[in-house]
Amino acid sequence: MTENRESLPAGRRTPIAVEGTLDGRRLQLKFTERGAQRSGTGSLTLELTDEGTLRGTCTSDAASARGTSVAQRAASQSKRD
Repeated sequence: MTENRESLPAGRRTPIAVEGTLDGRRLQLKFTERGAQRSGTGSLTLELTDEGTLRGTCTSDAASARGTSVAQRAASQSKRD
């Protein structure tokens, strides 16, 4: 698990519930994060690029955060015999 390209230790991870819709190449997600101090909500709107990456925007009510998002499939690990 990473955040801002940095490994996120298990102790800093919080449960997140996600629901959404896929319409063509657009993925719209809403999430609820249950943090230790409070819960937060937010959304992601992502478009599938020709390269297979999802790119778009994100918002969260935590500190009124807004920004860009990129999602891509992690490299698969080779199977061991």
